Amino acid sequence: MAACHAVIVDVQPVSALLTEVAVEWEFLDGRGRRVPGERYRYLLRSTDDGPAICTVIRTA
Repeated sequence: MAACHAVIVDVQPVSALLTEVAVEWEFLDGRGRRVPGERYRYLLRSTDDGPAICTVIRTA
């Protein structure tokens, strides 16, 4: 694997302080070809320092 980046698929507010974000991680091999990635849902909590991950759920 030569590189990876997150693709935000969906953002759903849960409450004033919580947000659920669906992310697909895209991986690239040494030739720049896409390698099947993984999908996760993150539950983020707003803090004074910015968002903090509370929970991570692997979905695929």
